[in-house]
Amino acid sequence: MDKSSLEQLLFTYNRWMGVSTVAVAIGILGEYVAHFVFEKEARRNKLEMAISVLFGVLVLGGVVGEYIFGSKLSEVTGTLQRIADTEVARSNKEAESAHREAEIARKEAASLADDIAKEEKGVADANARAALAEQHAAEANKKAEDERIARLKLEAALAPRRVSSEQERLITSRLLKFKKWQITLFVVTGNPEAADFASDFERVFRNAGFSVNVMDGVISGPARGLSAATGKGRLADIEVLAKALKAAGLITQPLPVERNDEQPEFLELIVAPK
Repeated sequence: MDKSSLEQLLFTYNRWMGVSTVAVAIGILGEYVAHFVFEKEARRNKLEMAISVLFGVLVLGGVVGEYIFGSKLSEVTGTLQRIADTEVARSNKEAESAHREAEIARKEAASLADDIAKEEKGVADANARAALAEQHAAEANKKAEDERIARLKLEAALAPRRVSSEQERLITSRLLKFKKWQITLFVVTGNPEAADFASDFERVFRNAGFSVNVMDGVISGPARGLSAATGKGRLADIEVLAKALKAAGLITQPLPVERNDEQPEFLELIVAPK
């Protein structure tokens, strides 16, 4: 049964309960009345009649009270039921509203989570792009540095060799400590750069007080840079010269020396192309 059917049934039962109560009251009252109407002895015994009437009134009053308070109880029950129905309806409405709010909150949370995920993905993508850009920049910087070093090496290779004033000072300071000897400056013919470099050496050696003999010509083999030829009597002098050239930064490797034992006092500095 549904709610309306149960309410109708309750109303019907209450109505018949009232009718039954009235019937009981009438029946009890009729019983006492009939007793005194039809029983002569009962009418003559006043005390019995009084007691019977008293208890009959009490019974009748109890039945009537039961009817009255039963009706009021039904009214209160109905009122309470209506209040309960109202509260249940309100609770259902509030529950439905809370459910809607929860659903909205869930959707907002899901949307926020999606936004956060997208933002985190965007940050990750940006970091990846930044890392890639940094890698490209590092590669470009390395390439530029390699090109710069290569260019410097090329420029150094192409730049003419000269003896600077500071290099001259270093060479002179070392050679002045030793006795003055004669040195032959041999310049490979046909290379202007080598000729200019040799003229610087001629100036340095003369300023240091050495006797310089300048020669030019060709030599056998692919000679490059600075080398020397010496007799066994000038080995110590060529070592001093080599140290002076190295201190001035004009050579970085040991000075190549060719022995000439036929001329013990011979010392020659050979200036070949770079």
